[in-house]
Amino acid sequence: MGGIRIDIDGAIPAAADETARDKAYRIAFNTISGMSIGEDGFVREDELVELAGVSRTPVREALQRLQAEGMVRLVPRKGAYVSAITPYEVQDLLECRSLFERFSADAVIRESPAETIKRLRALLDEQYRGYREGAPQARLIELDQIWHAVLVSASRNKLIAEMHQSLKNREVRLMLTVLSGTGRGRWEQAIDEHRRIVEALEAGEPDAAREAIDFHCRQTGRAALGDRLNFTSGM
Repeated sequence: MGGIRIDIDGAIPAAADETARDKAYRIAFNTISGMSIGEDGFVREDELVELAGVSRTPVREALQRLQAEGMVRLVPRKGAYVSAITPYEVQDLLECRSLFERFSADAVIRESPAETIKRLRALLDEQYRGYREGAPQARLIELDQIWHAVLVSASRNKLIAEMHQSLKNREVRLMLTVLSGTGRGRWEQAIDEHRRIVEALEAGEPDAAREAIDFHCRQTGRAALGDRLNFTSGM
């Protein structure tokens, strides 16, 4: 597994009632998402068995699930191949997220669902509190994912919500790459960018909300790619 940076306290935290299947998936997911977006390579089944301390069956099931989710490609007798994510793919990912979230922000403002804004604000407060109190990275990632999911679910468009959810695994790997280069300081910036989005929604200002969403995506992309980013959403 040469070159892969393993972070067992990565994107998915351990549950108190974790089954062997859940543990195998968590270890495999955290191992793969802990790779820089510029890395590629194989993750071998026997190494995951050793890391997870479970039998081969749940590890094989975990890898099959990750293949279905687009994170790996299973290669007979070699293992699970993890491809690098190119700058173009990062741009595509962030532009898709921006499009979905801009559409959802319009829906929030148009339909004025106070409950959605209240929940986004509560999650924002929890993000600030977690950051200040030094919450584990896994918890901060979880809160970030929930925050974005709540925003998109407000669109009341099931297909958009499903497509947004399908981006989650790639986003986690991108997020971990960003954090490995910027440290926890990026969390403070990202949470403040969430605040700008919530304030625009509360004010009922769609243009400001769209601008804040695009800014958040651009900042994430720049943290990962630097000058190679060519973000075009909203143009």
